[in-house]
Amino acid sequence: MAAASRDARASGGGAVGAVRAGVTAGLLVALVAVGLLGYLQLSGKRLPFERPREISRVLVVVALPDESGDVVAQTVAVVDLGAGRVESVDPSMPVMIPGTSYSALRDAYPFGGGAGVAKALAQARGGEPLPYLVLGSDAVSEALAASPGLAIDLPEPMAVFDGERLYEWSAGPVRITSVSELRAILNGAAYLSASGRESVLQQVAEGVVSLAGRLPGGLAGAVEDGVVESDLVGDEVQSVESRLGSLQ
Repeated sequence: MAAASRDARASGGGAVGAVRAGVTAGLLVALVAVGLLGYLQLSGKRLPFERPREISRVLVVVALPDESGDVVAQTVAVVDLGAGRVESVDPSMPVMIPGTSYSALRDAYPFGGGAGVAKALAQARGGEPLPYLVLGSDAVSEALAASPGLAIDLPEPMAVFDGERLYEWSAGPVRITSVSELRAILNGAAYLSASGRESVLQQVAEGVVSLAGRLPGGLAGAVEDGVVESDLVGDEVQSVESRLGSLQ
C-alpha cells in the first residue's frame, strides 16, 4: 500500500514537472516572439510572412562618409516606380531628428539608418515613411565595378581634397568609377552654385538608382546578404528590382 502511494506521488510529481517545463518553454517562446516583434517595429523591418505591400514609390539612399568622415545620407532619392521618375531630395533639407541637435536629413542616417531617413522625410513632408534601400560603400563599389561607371555632366569645375588626394574636374562630362570619386563629387557639390549643386545631386540620384538595379547577383541577393539595407522582404524586393531595371 505504501509502495503504491509512493508510486502515485512519483507519477504525480513527474506530471507536475512536465507541466512546469512546458509552461517555461511556452513563456520563453512568447518572450522571444515579443522581443522579435519589438525589434522589427523599432528597426522598421517587416515580418517575412507579412503580406507583400503594393509599392509605388521607394526611397533610395547612398550612405558614404562626409568631409568629417561620418557616414551620412549623401544621396537621397524618391523613385516613382509607376511613372519611372527619380526625384533627388536635398540631403541638407531641414528635418526633426528626435533626441539630437542635428536638423539635416543626411544626419538622420547615423541615428536611425534607412528607417530613420525614411521617417524623417515623411515627418517633414507628411504621409507614411517610404520603403527604403540603402547602398553603402560596399554596395556602391560592387555596382560600379560591374558597370561602365556613373556618367554625369558637371555644370562647373570642381576641386576636392579628401584628406589624402586632390580630385580635380573640369566642367563637362565625368565618369565616376570608384567610391572615392563619388564621395568627392558629393562632398564637392556643396561648394557649387545652388543650380549647379541641384544638377549634380539629381544626376547622381538617377545614376545610383540605375546602379541599384544592376548589382552583381541582383538586388534581392544583396538585401539578403546585408550588402544593401532595406525593409523590403521577399517578393517586394523582386518586384522593386524588376521595376528599377525598367528605368535603366
